[in-house]
Amino acid sequence: MSEARRLSNVLPLPLTERLSEVAGLACCVVHRHEYRVRVFAGRASGCAACAAADMAAVSREEQLQARAGWVDAAMQACGLPPRYQCFGMADLRADDAEALGVWLADALAGGDGALVLLGPVGVGKTAAAAALLRELIGGGKRVRYVTAAGLLDAIRATWGRLAQQREDQVLAPYLAADVLVLDDVGASRGVENDAWRLAGLLGERYDQLRPTVVVSNLSPANLIPVIGERAFDRLRDAGMKVVINGKSRRASRSSMNGSE
Repeated sequence: MSEARRLSNVLPLPLTERLSEVAGLACCVVHRHEYRVRVFAGRASGCAACAAADMAAVSREEQLQARAGWVDAAMQACGLPPRYQCFGMADLRADDAEALGVWLADALAGGDGALVLLGPVGVGKTAAAAALLRELIGGGKRVRYVTAAGLLDAIRATWGRLAQQREDQVLAPYLAADVLVLDDVGASRGVENDAWRLAGLLGERYDQLRPTVVVSNLSPANLIPVIGERAFDRLRDAGMKVVINGKSRRASRSSMNGSE
């Protein structure tokens, strides 16, 4: 008799098996094998393989729920406004999702090409950027969102003697992010050196092989004065332009349409 066989005759069975009774054999229709049916506290046991599969399914469901929870938390933490935190790729028009999916696949694979996302006011550019952020977070990327006006205002707030942060501290999280969405570029009237500061941010991210998503209502020709020709040229290097067209989604939902 082998040592393992001898020990199995000596070691006690688990409590449930010692207190249960063998009621007979049954056949599992899923795994197509026989198993011993034990009765414990009035309940009959089932197939052990089926029970293990059920536990694995529960574990997978818990993992999916946990993943969805931390993705939602990251969407909130990245600076994205609450209105856009719920968007995903399924919320986009099929042709827009397909076009954006080309850039997204490259970014998830480690590509450093920028994305210039253009279109008229209200067509869903920020929602599209939010959908990209959700996918990027799910793929393990560190992301940040900021509007051009918000970033420039934060930089200007460092200029006073009572400022609580230096300019480099304001820029640090946007430079360090794996992917940055810079929204509403050119939407507000700039002041002297704004183009220089935006160009500096874009140029540094370009040098560090970190892709940036630039979102704007402007045409490419009108975008150049806002960020500078050098920065625009860097965006074009291995970058991609996607134009979202259509009517304003906000106007279609508004009760303020129509003539008086």
